[in-house]
Amino acid sequence: MECVKFYKYTAAGNDFVLFDRKEIGEVVFTEKEIIRMCDRHFGVGADGILVVSESAEFDFDLKFFNPDGTSGMLCANGARCAVSYAGKSGYFDGNKAVFSVNGKTYSGEILDENKVILKLEDFEVSVKALFVDAGDVSANGFFVDAGAPHFLIDVSEAGCKSVEEADVEFLGKKFGEDKTFQPEETNVGFIETSNGRVKLRTYERGVRRETLSCGTGAIAAGLTASSVYGIAAPIEIEMPGGTLIVDFNSVEESVSLTGKVNLIFEGKFYK
Repeated sequence: MECVKFYKYTAAGNDFVLFDRKEIGEVVFTEKEIIRMCDRHFGVGADGILVVSESAEFDFDLKFFNPDGTSGMLCANGARCAVSYAGKSGYFDGNKAVFSVNGKTYSGEILDENKVILKLEDFEVSVKALFVDAGDVSANGFFVDAGAPHFLIDVSEAGCKSVEEADVEFLGKKFGEDKTFQPEETNVGFIETSNGRVKLRTYERGVRRETLSCGTGAIAAGLTASSVYGIAAPIEIEMPGGTLIVDFNSVEESVSLTGKVNLIFEGKFYK
C-alpha cells in the first residue's frame, strides 16, 4: 500500500490537504481518492486538495481539486495556504512569490507568521445584476467572476432579516444548479451589509455544501459591497470561519485578499 505525506492547512475555516510534488513525486490521485481524502468520516477531511510543484517560469505551480474531484478554477484561500507552505519550504526567497494556477499568474506575500495576502492582477471588476428564477424560488442578485463564479443574493431577497437566518444549503443548491449557470453551475453567496460591515455565507458548488469561508466568495462580496452598496475599500468580509480583507485598485485592475493561514498538522495518506 502506497502512502504519501500531506499537510493540513486552514484559512479562516476553509481547510485543505496539501501535497508537495518534491516529496510525493509523480503520484497521480484518482477522482475516488480525492473524494475519499476530503471525506470527513472516511478520509482526512477538507474543502479541497492542493498540489504544489516546481515551475520553470515561476516560483511554483499550484493545482487545486474540489472535494468532488473537479479542478480548473482558482481557490483564493487555498492559494494563500500554498504561498505560506511554499515560503517555508524553500520554493522562493524572501516574502513575495509569483505562481501559476491553471495557466494564470498570481502573486502572494507572507505578511507575518500567520497572515498571507493574495494579489490578482489585470482583474476585470465586473458585477452584473441578474434575476434567477429557479422554479419554486427566485431572487435578484449579482453575478461576479472572481476566478470562480459567484451569484450573490442580499439576505432580504432570501426573505431573511440577517445572514444567520438564510437557508444557505437549500437555496445555494437550488440557485447554484439552476439552468442559468449550466453546464458549470455556480457558487452562491448570501450577503448582509450594515453600517459599513459585510457578512457573507457561501454555498460552494464543488463542495456541495456551505463552507466556513470562501476566498473568491469574499472577493466577489467585496466588489459587490463597493459597487452596489457604496462601501469603501479595504472591506472586511465577516464569515462563519473568520474575517478576510478585500482591497482593490480599479485603475490598476488589481484585487487583493488578506487573512490568516495556519498549518494544523502533517500526516500520511494511504492510497
